[in-house]
Amino acid sequence: MDLSCLALLAESFNLAERWRDALGLLDGVELDARADISAIERFHWAKGVALRYLGKIRDAQHELRLVFSSQLNTNPSLAVSVLFSLVETMRECGDFTEGLAFLDDAASRIGRFATTRDRLRIALWRGVFNKNLMQDAIQFLWNAEVGRFVPDLSQAGIYHRRAEDAFAKALVIGTTIEEVSANTDVAQIHSEMAETALWYAICHADACAEADRRLEEFSALLSLNPIVEQQVEYHRYCAQRAALGSCFDDARVALEMARKVAATHGMSFLETDCDMDWARFILNADRPFPPGEIDAAAACVNAALTYYRDHLGSDTYYARIAELLIRALEVKARTAALSS
Repeated sequence: MDLSCLALLAESFNLAERWRDALGLLDGVELDARADISAIERFHWAKGVALRYLGKIRDAQHELRLVFSSQLNTNPSLAVSVLFSLVETMRECGDFTEGLAFLDDAASRIGRFATTRDRLRIALWRGVFNKNLMQDAIQFLWNAEVGRFVPDLSQAGIYHRRAEDAFAKALVIGTTIEEVSANTDVAQIHSEMAETALWYAICHADACAEADRRLEEFSALLSLNPIVEQQVEYHRYCAQRAALGSCFDDARVALEMARKVAATHGMSFLETDCDMDWARFILNADRPFPPGEIDAAAACVNAALTYYRDHLGSDTYYARIAELLIRALEVKARTAALSS
């Protein structure tokens, strides 16, 4: 099959959320150096997108960087489209600060080639990276002296405000766009705002009402356009909300729903997120958990660690977080055994 046709068919599979089919079509294809450069780059782009959704993040980033670097100087309008797939892989590798700097540099170099929708997505991703930095400040700062995570509320507050400001800007831009394709971006903004509020409520209980409102808004938008990735996230957010209210049975049910959707579509990164979520819920819980249940959670995080090492790299953010969670769960299990 002609390379251009092959890439176009793979892009169609990606749009239909058939990422396994897209990757199956492209995997093992030997590229002819004499082929049209635009066809080669569309091939790498389609393959990178499929790999990313299927959780092969490091391989996806390699494919997408090839296209972005090539197009930035020759075809900036295409480069800006690839940019957002690339920054998604940076987030999943935990490169939050680097992602912000990369986004700002790319935005300044693309300049006038950025459309209104591109500007919306740039604002959205500034918000996402700041949200991730807020999450890290709230949950994942390990204090070896006390043997537990200790939040940095000052830093969390700074990143929370920056995330909120960026999402608000993205929503304002969204009101000026008439194209239907931008509805997906608007739904993602509401998704990210809901998650931001849910995480902030971990250390600020008065944020729960805001989290409930935003979760309801996201649910309404999702019902109009049920994108698979956002379905998984919605169930994860419901689990987070249940855990905030100490309704851990409901949280587990919601996480299993999220895991089922992710597994059906081969979304390994999001499957792993569910295991990491449950470990966090146990660690944040005021009530005790049986040692066996804590050990089971630790085993799942160990599996997550293997995934991160294989598909992101051993010295990446989420691999380090998984190691910290395992350590914290071991402490929790010993305490639970002494209490039983």
